[in-house]
Amino acid sequence: MSRDAFCQALLDAIEPWGLRPDERQLGLLWAHFERMVDANRAFNLTRLTDPVAAATQLYADSLSVIVWARGASAAVQHVIDVGTGAGFPAIPLAVLEPDWNITALDGTAKKVRFVSECVVALGLKNVQAVHARAELWHPPTRADLAVAKAVGPLADSLRFCERLVRTNGFGLVFKTPKVPAEELNAAQASAVQLGFERHEPFAYVIRAPDGPIERVLHVYRKVRESAARPRGRRQRR
Repeated sequence: MSRDAFCQALLDAIEPWGLRPDERQLGLLWAHFERMVDANRAFNLTRLTDPVAAATQLYADSLSVIVWARGASAAVQHVIDVGTGAGFPAIPLAVLEPDWNITALDGTAKKVRFVSECVVALGLKNVQAVHARAELWHPPTRADLAVAKAVGPLADSLRFCERLVRTNGFGLVFKTPKVPAEELNAAQASAVQLGFERHEPFAYVIRAPDGPIERVLHVYRKVRESAARPRGRRQRR
């Protein structure tokens, strides 16, 4: 594995976005990648074990949330990463935004244990890993931002995010540009029911050695409590 190739690919990918991690931050991201590849030999965490591919498609992609937040002037203190897997986007966000308090949520115990071990090994004070299913977990405090990366159709992602994000907070869902019309329509119907207002998607391009990678963050702001929530029962916040 090549640390230099990983770091250079990451820097090249995010430089147009105005993100400039320092040597310590690059070292933390590389350390996370090394641990992920090592753990991947025992159980499936990722298919991307090439340093350059991981730097662009996992780490740079995760950092797009920061670019969106800055452009939208979103007030972010608490983030919940729904279905964090190996720690994406939770770990990259925690490294570059140390003032963000991040909860890495996943329903698979092995993945949560891996993320917890990484948090300790990397000395990250702003991340906690939680083993729970998003549709059942009650957060002590609802987040300003809930993000979902590779957790299924848009409608399902919104359903998970709605329970975790505060009113006037945001749900962000990672997608490729080619989302079927029926998935978009189903998501819009769910958004109305769940109390979300759809905002303009955030389209971005990741610069990579094999050519540009196009991605989209679908953005929804929670404007009210879900119509599907039972009445007469106070919701935990």
